[in-house]
Amino acid sequence: MLQELKEKSSKQTKTAVIICLIISVALLVGAWFAGLSELAKGTANLNDLMDDEIGKRYVKADIYAVMDYYAYTTEDGETVEKEYIIPVGEESYMGLVVRDSNIRKCDELIEATTAYMNGEIDTLSTPFHVKGTILPMEEESLKYYKQYYEAIGWTDEELEVFLPYYLKVDYIGEWHCSGIYLICLLALIPILIAIWKILKNARGGYYKMVTAYCKKAPDYDRAMADLDRFYRTTAPVHGFRIARDFFMAPNGSNVLLLESKELLWAHQVTTTHRTNGIKTGTSYSIKLNLRSGKNYNIGLSEQQVQDVLEAIGRTLPFVFIGYDDELSAAYHRRRQELIAAADRRMAEMNMPEMNMPEMNMPGMNM
Repeated sequence: MLQELKEKSSKQTKTAVIICLIISVALLVGAWFAGLSELAKGTANLNDLMDDEIGKRYVKADIYAVMDYYAYTTEDGETVEKEYIIPVGEESYMGLVVRDSNIRKCDELIEATTAYMNGEIDTLSTPFHVKGTILPMEEESLKYYKQYYEAIGWTDEELEVFLPYYLKVDYIGEWHCSGIYLICLLALIPILIAIWKILKNARGGYYKMVTAYCKKAPDYDRAMADLDRFYRTTAPVHGFRIARDFFMAPNGSNVLLLESKELLWAHQVTTTHRTNGIKTGTSYSIKLNLRSGKNYNIGLSEQQVQDVLEAIGRTLPFVFIGYDDELSAAYHRRRQELIAAADRRMAEMNMPEMNMPEMNMPGMNM
């Protein structure tokens, strides 16, 4: 039995690990095409690039001069993104796109650059350190970029020095770095889940209720032999094995093992799923309520739930089957009375010759 459970656990673990790895790889592939491929090419220094070397690539730069801005984006009346013009290469210009607090730094550099060009200061000594990706300008940005220079009377020939690119600060490829980092973080989660599942399986975590029961028994080998006999001689009903002494059920990846007398009440749970008030589906499960107050909710099809409930009622007639409000109230408020009624049922089952008085408890005739 234990070996079979180990093999099932290993198979389930392997399947889960493969799924986790597929999800992780898919996310990383998405991140690769979104921008990591640019990062993998290395970081160029914008200040060292010639005009013909400027194109789509990840760069770092020390921005000493900012000429002016040509476009900006607002949200709720606040400027959240601004597009500037900076000198690059030999005698060329291109755009610089920054967000949030970097806008103030660039505005200050515009003032310093203007003062330098007017001879009011001698040097531009405080650069703005940035990293980002050079990308071709989008159509709308390129329109405003050209309009800016056309408005001040530059000729078509002079406009050739204005390259149709901008450096988007804190972007890795087409995505902001926060988006890339988030994808990488999400890709790490399935890997950690896979590692956790492997470790849990290696430590017997998926069938720990079986080994824990045997370890608590006075004789481990005898307890394991009893469980093995139960497992071999009990036909499963949709994965549930039900006998007078033991109750075993699949509970997700885990194996649920109980002494049958621990089970007090079992019933179907029907859940209707709705989206925006419209019914989108129905799911079913069997709820196993124990004497201790603990319960397990195991998902099955509606027919499977009915089959398992029928098997429980047939094999363990002391267990209350089905749901009604009175039975629910008794379980949650007067559980000891319900346990006493179950004990009477159990005694009647074990000693049929005794004429037990009829119990007036909810669910008795269910």
